[in-house]
Amino acid sequence: MKTTKHASERLQQRGIPAEVLDILDAFGFESIQRNGIVKQRLPRREVSAIKKKLRKAYQFIDRLDDSYCIKTEDDLVITVAHQYQ
Repeated sequence: MKTTKHASERLQQRGIPAEVLDILDAFGFESIQRNGIVKQRLPRREVSAIKKKLRKAYQFIDRLDDSYCIKTEDDLVITVAHQYQ
């Protein structure tokens, strides 16, 4: 994720790893602020839920190699498979 100089300085000053931005982007809740600015946040309850899902998903991480899914524009999964070459 691209950051401004200001944001990069704040990450460093506040001891927040840059990877947190990727997590916020993937899982965060968005709310529109003034002038079209978007605020992304992760409430504590959601962080706990994500941790639980990741612990469970970690058991299957080796099975992810070349896996894919086909889904509709509204995220309805039609099928899943392994990519074979």
